[in-house]
Amino acid sequence: MKKLALAQDALELYAEKFMPLNEIAKKLKVNEKTLRRWKKTDNWEEKKYRFIKTQSSLHQDLFKLGRVLLKSIKNDMALGEKIEPPRMYFAMKIFNLLKVVKAYEDEIAAEKRKMAETKPKGLTPDVIREIEESVLGIHYEE
Repeated sequence: MKKLALAQDALELYAEKFMPLNEIAKKLKVNEKTLRRWKKTDNWEEKKYRFIKTQSSLHQDLFKLGRVLLKSIKNDMALGEKIEPPRMYFAMKIFNLLKVVKAYEDEIAAEKRKMAETKPKGLTPDVIREIEESVLGIHYEE
């Protein structure tokens, strides 16, 4: 059970916090080779992509919900019906949250662009180390 919890924690740090594998290894006290294996077998890149994708559309969903709610409030007002205070409060909360969510999404998008721009070409230290360990049998002490 501890392995599953560690793997889940490592995935969250990688996919949601954009932490590199070497930092995750130090933080969780897990071998970096183990992290690379988990990353490959559990398809962390796809999970990271899906996480970013779900986060990037939240502000749009909130906006749509807020518009629908405001439209229903406006219709009720036009008909002279009483507007419940919780509905008004909820509408205000949605539109206040939009600023925070949009800022978060912009930060995620900027981080994603930055990672794409700084993505090393060719052999990275991780790839070289994996080749050394799996093909050449060279193991380094952590």
